[in-house]
Amino acid sequence: MVRRIAYTISLVAGLALLLLTLAGLGSLPEPHPQKVGTRQHKRGMPALSESEALAALGQSRSIADPEARLRRETEIFSSAIVHYWPGIAGPVDRQVLYGPLESWPLALLQRIEVAKLSAGIGKPGLVVLERRSHRAILAKGVGLCSQAALAIADYLGEQGDKVRIAVLQGHVVTAVERAGRHFIADPDFNVVLPFALAQAEQRPEELTKIYLAAGLTPENASRIARIYGPQDNKLVTPDRYMASAMKTIRAAAIAQWAVPLVLIALGAFGLLRARRQRNSSTSTSVPSATR
Repeated sequence: MVRRIAYTISLVAGLALLLLTLAGLGSLPEPHPQKVGTRQHKRGMPALSESEALAALGQSRSIADPEARLRRETEIFSSAIVHYWPGIAGPVDRQVLYGPLESWPLALLQRIEVAKLSAGIGKPGLVVLERRSHRAILAKGVGLCSQAALAIADYLGEQGDKVRIAVLQGHVVTAVERAGRHFIADPDFNVVLPFALAQAEQRPEELTKIYLAAGLTPENASRIARIYGPQDNKLVTPDRYMASAMKTIRAAAIAQWAVPLVLIALGAFGLLRARRQRNSSTSTSVPSATR
C-alpha cells in the first residue's frame, strides 16, 4: 500500500511538472516595477516595452548600412532596458526572480536560496542570476551593463553576427563583427564604437569624446574611457561569460524536462509492477475446484 501511494505521488507530481513545463513554453517574465513606472530614462530616452522594442528591431533590419543598423539596434536595447539590478550586498528583490512558468527549477532554487538568506545562511548567488535570452531581458526590462550586453549579444548572434562579451575592469560591453568590420556596442550608454576592442584600448581621448556626445558628464566619460584601458580586458563568448551561471541555467533547462519524465516513468512502472504482483497473488491464492 505504501509503495502504491509513493508511486502514485510520483506519477501525479511528474504529470503536474510536465504540464507546468509545457504551459511555460515561450513564457516571458513580467515587467519589473522599475520598468513599469518609467517613461523616460538614460538622458531622456523613452522606455520601450518588449513588444515595442521587437517591432523596432524588425524595422531596423531594413537599414542597409551595417554601422547605422547597429547604432539603431543599440539604441533600441538601450531604450528598452532600464538601468537597475539589485546588488549582491543589498536586500533580495523578488521581482527579478524567475517565475515558475519561465523556469520552475530556477524558480524553486531561487526561492530556496531566499529562505536560506532570510535565515542568515549563505550568500546571494542565484537570487541575482541574470537572464540570457534577449526576449526575456526585454520583457523584464531592467539590467545593468552586463544584462544589456548579454541581451544585444543574444539578438545579434541570432542575426548571424559574430559576437563576444568584452569584460572590462568595471564595465561590460559587446564586441561585434559584422560585414567584415569590428564594432563595440555599449547598450547601457547607447554608444557604438566603430572599431575593435584592441583599438578602443589605445584611444582614450576619442572614447571620451564619443561618450560625451552620448550625454555623459565629462567626469563619467573620462571614467569610462579609462575603464577601456588594456589591463586584463577579456573577450569571451556569451556562453563563457559567468560560466558557472550559464551551467546552472543549462542544468535547469534539462531538469525542466528530465525530472517530470523520470517521475512519470518511475510512477507508471511502479504502479504497473504493483498491479501485476497483485494479480499474480490473487490468481495463486484461488483454491482448486473440488467435487
